[in-house]
Amino acid sequence: MLTATMMAGMAAQSSTELAPPSLPSPLSPLETVRAALRAALAIYFQQHQNRIAEIDAEQVLATKENRRARRIALLPPMAARVTVGVGKSTAAREIARASNLPLVIVVPNHDLAKAYVDGIPGARHYFGRQLPAEDGTTTEFTCFKIPVVTQAGDKNHRPAQSLCRTCPHGMAGVLVNSADQGKIDAANKFFADRGLNPAGYSACRFLYEGLPKSLSAEKLVMPIQSFSDAAGDWFERDPFSGVPYRTTQRLVIFDERVDLAHEVTISPADVSGWRDSLPKIQERLERNLRRLDELTNPSEAETEERQNAQGVLNLMPEIDGLFQHLIVALATGEMPDATLIKEMDQKIRDAGASASGTARWERVSWNHESDEFFTPLRALATLAWSLKAGAARVKRNGLHCYEVAPVVDWSVKRGSTIFLDATLSLPTRALIESAGGKIHDASADQNMTVTRIVGHLYARGKADHKGYERSARAYMREIEKIAMAMPENSAILTHRAYLAYSNTMEDKVEDKAHPNRKIKAGNPEVTKADFEAWTGRKIGWFGKHDRGQDDWKGMHLAVVGMPIMGSDTWASAYACARSAMLSAGAPDDDWPEFDGKDDWGDGNNGVPLPLQPQVRAWLLDDYAGTIAQAVGRNRAVDHKGEPLTVQLWGGIQSPEMDQALARHGVRIDAATPNPIHRDGAHGREKTDIKLIDQAINLVQAAGRCVSQRSVRDALAGMRASADTNAINARLAKLRSGGALPPASRGGRPAKTALNCIGDTYIQTSAVISVAEPTAEDKTKANTGGKERLSTQVTAPQDAFSDCRRC
Repeated sequence: MLTATMMAGMAAQSSTELAPPSLPSPLSPLETVRAALRAALAIYFQQHQNRIAEIDAEQVLATKENRRARRIALLPPMAARVTVGVGKSTAAREIARASNLPLVIVVPNHDLAKAYVDGIPGARHYFGRQLPAEDGTTTEFTCFKIPVVTQAGDKNHRPAQSLCRTCPHGMAGVLVNSADQGKIDAANKFFADRGLNPAGYSACRFLYEGLPKSLSAEKLVMPIQSFSDAAGDWFERDPFSGVPYRTTQRLVIFDERVDLAHEVTISPADVSGWRDSLPKIQERLERNLRRLDELTNPSEAETEERQNAQGVLNLMPEIDGLFQHLIVALATGEMPDATLIKEMDQKIRDAGASASGTARWERVSWNHESDEFFTPLRALATLAWSLKAGAARVKRNGLHCYEVAPVVDWSVKRGSTIFLDATLSLPTRALIESAGGKIHDASADQNMTVTRIVGHLYARGKADHKGYERSARAYMREIEKIAMAMPENSAILTHRAYLAYSNTMEDKVEDKAHPNRKIKAGNPEVTKADFEAWTGRKIGWFGKHDRGQDDWKGMHLAVVGMPIMGSDTWASAYACARSAMLSAGAPDDDWPEFDGKDDWGDGNNGVPLPLQPQVRAWLLDDYAGTIAQAVGRNRAVDHKGEPLTVQLWGGIQSPEMDQALARHGVRIDAATPNPIHRDGAHGREKTDIKLIDQAINLVQAAGRCVSQRSVRDALAGMRASADTNAINARLAKLRSGGALPPASRGGRPAKTALNCIGDTYIQTSAVISVAEPTAEDKTKANTGGKERLSTQVTAPQDAFSDCRRC
């Protein structure tokens, strides 16, 4: 095997003698790129192994000479940016399988984690906290407070450092599993103070089984949201006592994209909650001081505890003043005094009132009587850092600050980190370069032709707007036309909202991302199944099917639309990236603060883009990376035979966007106007009239009142659409000529006396004819005119599924 041979041949070399080779220039043959990728990874593995050997040797020597071990130089992070489909995950899996290094592989989801675990003997799959099964069965990852853990995460807490310390199940776990008498005494006091019996609480299995077993596994695979500094070290444990006796730094591999920071929003309600908790904190401090003052011979720890308690008590008036200042700043929309907050944060740390970046008033507490957890926002330390870095922002909904992800500090301060990403983002690239690392770039030729369909944007739109369901159905009808014009071996990628809100079936599910929406989303999986059965083509959506799946390998592809962020959303995302870069030591000039100016020009298809060159380049690169990942689902780099076709419908259609795509390996070969979507009324009048007349025939055959709504429903049943203005104009013309009954009050047509036959499936055709109505017709239909619609129609039942006359 290539990797094993290379690693054996390099075993005698030191890390300083190894210089990772540069990958081939763009558009190299596939096997050349794959071989160079494996070589670069194998060398980095060996460099890390050599460094660990140096650390161990220095530790032995330092112990022998009775001195502190000298620090061994870090191995800077590296990245491999190769074309989607080259096989970066496969290469990493092969080298990890051949290596005896402790490592952790961090992936975006459990499916990819399983692929790694299946390919690396002995690797452990870390699942994180899990609820007990419905029958009460538990596993080693069982946590009994998952909803509370989720809430704590939403409030910017690290659950193991906050929530778990106040959880009765965690305390019960101490009594069952711990051999530390101090911890046992503290757990017994926890229950005694509350008058509780610890036997009434099941011991937490996650903290004392799942987590320690994972940290002691030599090779570990986990989802990105679970990564922390603790996962970056391998804890070798005594097989009998379970006590760690040796810690070794793991080689960390991030496969796929990594978010480098997240936004924390401080509202006036959060600050008021902090302020409301101060009296109770002061009461506890005073009670503790009285207890400590009664000690005749306090220990060193008790003396320090008293000093800290008195220091925090002395700070209480200043802390209250700080909170009042924050409330006023938030109310007026002004940036708070950065100096005041930074100085107070330091005072709080010095007084011992902040542990792991969590101040006393931010701590999670548990009410044993109601079994409820109080979880305030954890944000003061984050705010102080953001103000110091110049990264905080004030918006209408609060003060925004930024929590940098553990991966940033780890890769910069600990090194030995590999990033595998076919569309390496500009922030991740800057992170690696600022830490002195190397980025291996290479592109293999992809056997495909890419055509841009110029015209309509196909944006997701705002799903909470009135009429979105109708728009979603119209878009899905267009996508059906796109699919039917493609070869059978094809897949379509579009917005999830199109599928969710076009679903008119009764089994609707609530949109969890927007619980306050008046419009409820349908189940997109139902629409997906219907679409694939109807067209014979696959379909998926951004956020699920555009990364990390190989189900569309060898297929032709149509990407309809692209995820487009509003100005506030991408300003927030940029602030996250900027915060991470400043934390990593990147030059401030490379990541300037966004000045709030954007461009809505025609060249952007009406999409807002920032005017600042650095911010604009970042956003376009982010957009292009998403599209390049989506296109890569066809695995054209490994396709044999005739080139696959890729169609890019809509999205930003500009030279700078095409250049951004080219940097990620997607070259536009041709462009053609959109033949399906009609934005304007010009050129569509005859087509609309024909469709509208057919729909009117369907409505009358069903015995329904002819209105804009009923005509649009019939069009939906015909899998067609028409412009609203065209429908209204046609109805007005037919009514004025007497072909339709006149509209009644409120703009609705007068009701007819016809029985509803919406449940009848009539196999006929639709025509419009002019004839003198008979007396019977006038009596039954109340036409009120000289023309009538003579109908012989095909009436799909679902066109009248919501008929209000039945």
